[in-house]
Amino acid sequence: MSKQLSIFCFSDVLCVFAYAANARFEQLHEDFGEQICLTQHFISVYGDVHRRFERMGESGTEYGKNIIDIAKRFDHIEVHPEIFRCSYPVSSMPAHIYLRAVKLLEDDGVIEATFIPMIWDVRVAF
Repeated sequence: MSKQLSIFCFSDVLCVFAYAANARFEQLHEDFGEQICLTQHFISVYGDVHRRFERMGESGTEYGKNIIDIAKRFDHIEVHPEIFRCSYPVSSMPAHIYLRAVKLLEDDGVIEATFIPMIWDVRVAF
């Protein structure tokens, strides 16, 4: 009997790298199934988007261009061409709080397993 490998993933739900990594997580589950336990946790890279732009000396338009350039490195993802250009969230915190509440309800058996698909839904909606 082999021991289950625990993998802890810390990301911001709105991060392009986390968006790209999602397919890798799915592949891990497909390849290793019950041999792994992937646990998602959230950190706020985008906790204060306006201040982040100020520190970087960029506008939303400039930042959006960077995100598009990063996304082009990955064959399996696509981002909207207007990302961060016309509008963007003030913070990723509300999404993280909402997702964590869903996870707690799921863990307590109040709702069916919706946490992992919901993470993807939030990323796609963004």
